[in-house]
Amino acid sequence: MTRLGATRWPVSRLWLGALLVCATLVVEAAAARPARAETPVPALAIVAVNGGQSPAAGTPFSVLVRVQDPAGAGKNVTSITVVTLSLKTGSGPLGGTLTGTIPAGTSQVTITGVSYTKAESGVALTASRTSGDVLAPGDSVPFTVRPGAMAGYTVSVSSPQLVGRTFSINANARDQFGNVIKTNGPLQVTLGSGSGHVLFDGNGDGTFGDNVKSLTGGTGSVNAKGTMAETTTVTVTDSSGKAGAAPLTIALGTLAFTTQPGTITAGSPIPGPPTVSVLDGFGNRINSPKASVTLAIGVNPASGALAGTTNKLTDSGIAIFDNLTISKPGNGYTLTASAAGFTSATSVAFTITPVTGGLTGTVTAASDHHRLVGAKVEALQANLVKASATTGADGTYSMAGLAAGSYDVRVSATGYRSLTNSGIAVTNGNTTSSNFTLDAIPSVAIRISTPTTGSVLHEPSVIVQGEVSGVGAIGVTLTTSLTMRGQRVDWPVPIQINGGRFAGLVPLTPGLVELIATATDSARQSAQDSITITFQPDPPDYNQAVPPDVSPTAGFAPLTVTFNGSAAADPTVTMLDLDTDGDGRADFTLADFRTPPHQVTYAYQTEGLYLATMTIRDQIGQSRTMQVPINVIPVPDLPLIWGAFRDTLGRGDLDGAAAFVALEARDRYRRAFSDLLADLPSFAAALGNITVKVVTSEYGTASVTRLQDGVSAEFLVHFLRDGDGVWRIASM
Repeated sequence: MTRLGATRWPVSRLWLGALLVCATLVVEAAAARPARAETPVPALAIVAVNGGQSPAAGTPFSVLVRVQDPAGAGKNVTSITVVTLSLKTGSGPLGGTLTGTIPAGTSQVTITGVSYTKAESGVALTASRTSGDVLAPGDSVPFTVRPGAMAGYTVSVSSPQLVGRTFSINANARDQFGNVIKTNGPLQVTLGSGSGHVLFDGNGDGTFGDNVKSLTGGTGSVNAKGTMAETTTVTVTDSSGKAGAAPLTIALGTLAFTTQPGTITAGSPIPGPPTVSVLDGFGNRINSPKASVTLAIGVNPASGALAGTTNKLTDSGIAIFDNLTISKPGNGYTLTASAAGFTSATSVAFTITPVTGGLTGTVTAASDHHRLVGAKVEALQANLVKASATTGADGTYSMAGLAAGSYDVRVSATGYRSLTNSGIAVTNGNTTSSNFTLDAIPSVAIRISTPTTGSVLHEPSVIVQGEVSGVGAIGVTLTTSLTMRGQRVDWPVPIQINGGRFAGLVPLTPGLVELIATATDSARQSAQDSITITFQPDPPDYNQAVPPDVSPTAGFAPLTVTFNGSAAADPTVTMLDLDTDGDGRADFTLADFRTPPHQVTYAYQTEGLYLATMTIRDQIGQSRTMQVPINVIPVPDLPLIWGAFRDTLGRGDLDGAAAFVALEARDRYRRAFSDLLADLPSFAAALGNITVKVVTSEYGTASVTRLQDGVSAEFLVHFLRDGDGVWRIASM
C-alpha cells in the first residue's frame, strides 16, 4: 500500500544540477535587465483664482484649471474630463459651483460661481479629476479671502453685570457672515439699550450719559453701567441704519455661599449649614431689600432628591438653610443658589455617604463585673475586620459606619479570654447593642478552630487555624504527629501568628493524623490543644492539590504578594479563581492569569492573617482548591523587647532573660548568663538603649552602646522572628 506523500520520483543528480544552473541564469538575467521607466502622468494645475484678485467673502469667484505636462506646458485631454474643487487649507466652508468639464481636445476649464464665506488668509484649493483622462491633482497657491460688504455690527458684553458697576461693551463692524471689517476711516455709532436704563461713556471722559462713539478701524470699546436690575438689550446703530445688539442682564448684586455644605449621610441634615449671603458689587452684604433665595441641586451624581426648606428670605443679607437633606449617596454633589435680580452661586462639591448602622456596648470582667478599659472590639464579616474600637475609661465602645448585615463581634483584652458574639445584626440608621463579659485567664490559652477533631479530609494538605490568648508575647508551634511504618513521627510545621490568630499549612499522609498546637507566653507558661483527623485521599488525582506558588507569604503592610497561576496555561482549565483575602469573593479570575508568566500581584494594605484560596476547575468539572496563609505582620517594637530583656537580666532572672533569646541560641546564652550571674546587674546597667538600623519581616538589626572600662563601645544586636512567630534576640 502506498502511503500518501511517500512516493519517490527517480531524479538523476546530473539532471538536478542542470536545472539549478538554469534557474540561476534566469534570476541573474532578470536582475541585470534595466528597469522600465514609468511615463509621467499629466497633472491639473490651478493657474488663477478670481483673476488673481482676492475674492470677497460670500461673493462668487472663478477658478481657472489647466492640464499640464511634466514640463508645465498645456496638454489637451483625449476625452471629456470632469474636474472637482475641494478645500486644501482654510477653516471656512467652500461652496457654490465646485465642478467643471474640460472638453475633449482642450486643456482647461474656468469654474465660475465658487464661494467662500470666511475672511482669512492662507486659503488653498485642490483640483481633482473625477472622470475622463487620468490626471494627477493640483493645488492653488494660498490666497486671501477679504471680508464682504459691511452688513452690521457684532456687539459683545459680559453678562450678567451688577447695578452701578462699570463694564465694557465692544462693537465691531462685520459683513453678513460675521467677518470683522477693518475700515479705513472712523465710523460713528450710537449706543443704546432696550430699556433706556443703561448709561454710556462714549467719549471716555468718565462721565456717563453720552452714547456716541467713533469706531477706529471698524472696532471700538465703550464703558457702560446699569442703573437698575433688569434684562435688556444693548444696541449699536450708525447713520446708514446698520445695527447690532447683544442681550444683557443687570443684577442688584451677587449671591455667595459664605458657609459651604459638608459631608453627611443620606437623609440627614446637610452640615454647615449651607448659608448664602447677598452681596453688592463691592462685596458688601445687602441688608435691604430682602431677597428670596432658592437652593437646588447643581451637580447630581446619583440622581438624589433635595428635601427640606429650599426657599428662604434673607435676614440681614443672609439665608441659612439648616434642614436640607439629599436622598441618595454620591460623591461630588453641589448646590446652586438663585434669587431674582441677583447672579447665582454654586457651592463647593460635597459627599453624601450611605446610611449605615453601628455597634455599641460594654465590656466587663466576669469575676466582679468591673468594666474593662482598653479592650479591643472588632466587627468581622467572613473573618475580615470591618471596623474596630477600644473601650474607654467607662468600659464602653462604639463603632459607626457599618454597612447593614450580620457581624461576628470579637472582644479581646490582656489577661482575659477572647470572646466572639456571632450573628449580630446591624441595620441602617440604627445602633445595635452587644455587651461582653470576659473570663480572666491565668496565663495562656490556645484553641484549634479549623479543622474540627474527627474530620475526614480528602486533600493532601490542610490549613490549620486557631486562636491564642494570654499576657505578653505568645509563640505558637504546630506539630503533626503520625505513624509511619509502625513508628510515631512528630513533624513541626511552620506557623503564622498575628493578632491572636494562627494558621499553618500541614501536609498529610493517609491514615490517622494528630495535630498539636502549643502556645508559650513570655512567662514560660504554655497551653496545648490537639485534634485528630483522618486523611482519605481521592485517587488518582489527589496529589495535584498542592499549595499555590506564592511569594512572599509574610511581611509588613503594605505587602505586595505574587501569585503564580501556571494552571492557566492548561487549555483544559475552564476556571481559575483567586480569593486573596478569604472573604469568599474572587479577586482574580482565569482571564487575569492567561497571559504569561501567568502571575498576578495583590497588595495587602492592612495588618492581619489572611487565607488566600485558589480554586481550579477543568472542562469535565473536576476541581481543586488550594490555600495558603498570608501574614501581614505588625512592625516589631525592638526597643521594647530590648528594654524588657535588659530589665530581666538586671534582676538576675536567668530563665526570664533566656526567654528573650531565639530558640536555637537559647541554651548557649543561658550558660553565658549563668557564668556572669554575679555580675549580671552591672552588666545590664552598662547596656544602653538600642538604635534600630533595619527591620524586615524576618530579622532586624540595631546598635547599642556599652560602657567598657569607662569607654563607650558600640556593637550590634540582631533580632529574628522565631519559628513560633515571636520576635527574639538572635545574637549580640
